[in-house]
Amino acid sequence: MAYENMQDRADWKLQKQLLALEREWVVVLWEQTSVLGRAVQATDNDRQVLDTVLALVVAFVPPTSWPLTLTPPAPW
Repeated sequence: MAYENMQDRADWKLQKQLLALEREWVVVLWEQTSVLGRAVQATDNDRQVLDTVLALVVAFVPPTSWPLTLTPPAPW
């Protein structure tokens, strides 16, 4: 009976350690998800800024500097 009691204590101790590790894993996973979410948001913001800058650049390029394939046909 003493042996079974020692085994139960060892099992309980291992279960306690396992639960602590699982909790730590969940906390780290939560932090990782938070960091990833901020990175995605920053990427979306950067893309919007880059799209706006590109649109402005294209809007202010004179048609004479466009390549011939993009230049609208001249009126005849």
